[in-house]
Amino acid sequence: MTKRIKYILCVMFTFFIAKTNVFAGSLSIWSGAKEVTVGQTVTVSVNANNLAGTFNVSSSNNEILAGGESGKWLDNDTYTYTFTAKSAGTATITASSLDVADYDRNAKFSGSKSVSIVVKNKSTSSSGGSSNSNKGGTTADKKEYDANNNLKSLTIDGQSIEPAFNKDTTEYKLSLDQSVEKINVQASAESGKASVSGTGEKTLSQGENTIEVKVTAENGNEKVYKIIVTVEDKHPILVKIGKNTYTVVKKNNNLIDKLENYEEVTIKIDDQDVIAYKNNKTNKTNVLLVILKDKENKLAYYTYNEQTKKYEEYHYIKVGNITLQILPSKTPEKYLKDTLKIQNQTIDYYKISKKNKIGLIYGTNIKTGNTGYYVYDTEEETLSRYYNPEVKLYKQELKQLKEYTMIAIGVIAFLSIIVIVCSLQKGKKKKHLRTM
Repeated sequence: MTKRIKYILCVMFTFFIAKTNVFAGSLSIWSGAKEVTVGQTVTVSVNANNLAGTFNVSSSNNEILAGGESGKWLDNDTYTYTFTAKSAGTATITASSLDVADYDRNAKFSGSKSVSIVVKNKSTSSSGGSSNSNKGGTTADKKEYDANNNLKSLTIDGQSIEPAFNKDTTEYKLSLDQSVEKINVQASAESGKASVSGTGEKTLSQGENTIEVKVTAENGNEKVYKIIVTVEDKHPILVKIGKNTYTVVKKNNNLIDKLENYEEVTIKIDDQDVIAYKNNKTNKTNVLLVILKDKENKLAYYTYNEQTKKYEEYHYIKVGNITLQILPSKTPEKYLKDTLKIQNQTIDYYKISKKNKIGLIYGTNIKTGNTGYYVYDTEEETLSRYYNPEVKLYKQELKQLKEYTMIAIGVIAFLSIIVIVCSLQKGKKKKHLRTM
């Protein structure tokens, strides 16, 4: 009886342990330092927990932080990469799966993790020794920097600006025919120690274009000269969004960066040809992207619905290998609506509590066309898909695990009672034999 009970207990214990393994593999990344200086190196470690396959580890800007590797094989282990700081700025190191399997789920794994590192310039000290020896200093101790930030000349090839150039006049105008798409701006500084930026070939759009030429004196003082170039547009397409009026840009001549996963098409707005952008993955309701220009001549993408003729601001963020178009949404059940500023945009952000550093963002992945909630970690600056069916499956498995646990406890308790009863009966028999 005792051997049989032990066997049953071992079987139940093995069964119980087997059912507890329901957790999925995971990917994590961390850096040896959050800040480094130019010339230093920093290590970034990637851990593939219960994952096996090839991964890509790369820098968002190799001119700031250089390094990484594509196609590295990791099998439930950790690998450390070394990145070299090249110039000041901030770079994001992202580890993303290429062809990876999940041990626990016995399925393909896809996801990415990122970490941001700040690179600073090396600090320099004055060659004269400690500044404490002479707090005020003297004229001999200090270098006098040139403060001249005037232009000596400002011209546009083949064109005449109004009024005529004067170093003290900072705003000029120029009107051009609609056939002109580019101009060449030239300028020189009055001081040989000053620097000039904003010159060279400039691409124009129809309507007003603002060109800024900046002069920076040796001492850091800046002066901006503006040229407002008006390219004739006999039939401008004006759009009113809220209280603001915008002009539809009919041609992009590389005026604004083109978005990934969008192709250029030509559509009709007010019977005029307009360049628009279409994404075959997301274009399910005849919604395209067009370029609008505001009163300050700033260009931005807006969505345009060909059926309703309505325009809306186009918001998107790019984190790792995911570019997400932000969409309006109802607040999910048991979540609180908040706002998050990311990449110079303020978007809706849903959290379980205000203190949480992880929340949900609603949008469409412009690469895959998937629309839904995405999990964003404000601390690690990572974005991943929030997959509801997986959450439900996990909850079902957890519920099943609890049920098996209760059954196991019941069986163990029942067997324990049998053992106790058998022991008592055996004791009574021995006592009865002694009295005989």
